[in-house]
Amino acid sequence: IAFLKYTGKQDDFGTPCVTFQFKVRDEMNSTSGAGIMTVNLNAVNDGPSAVASTYTIAENSAVGAVATGSLVVSGGDDTEFAYALVAGDISVFQIDASTGKISVKNAVLNFESKESYTVTVHVRDMSSTTTLADTLSYNVVVTINVTDVNEKPTVADAAFTVPEKSAAGTTVGTVTASD
Repeated sequence: IAFLKYTGKQDDFGTPCVTFQFKVRDEMNSTSGAGIMTVNLNAVNDGPSAVASTYTIAENSAVGAVATGSLVVSGGDDTEFAYALVAGDISVFQIDASTGKISVKNAVLNFESKESYTVTVHVRDMSSTTTLADTLSYNVVVTINVTDVNEKPTVADAAFTVPEKSAAGTTVGTVTASD
């Protein structure tokens, strides 16, 4: 008894079967009749992988504002994927499940308080039947940098009293402002 091993090319979606002719010899080197063997190949869906650029978004962006960046998904046999945020600053950001666009969820972004955030994006091949614990999925960590915006200065309200008939140039008070 002999074994036959066939190794196809990875991600080769060409011919679904291979047919070849073979002969069998015994110990006396006598040849039997020729046989034909067909090996049918079943395509297997490969899981995706993803690479993320660093995203950016301006401080003070409104809820729903979309961060600028890209998430490149490859390696899967399908072209449609589902996206979900599964870890990191998921109370601050949300992701569109069908497009993968990351946007502000419900926070006021302030560069002076926090310059960057991270989220873990779960990418799932749409032919997959489960949600998170599937081999046809991939997690990638995304960094979202907050860009500084020149904000208008704030001025504190103040009330001053000056005596009647004060000389010109008399200091009345000091106004406080910050930028």
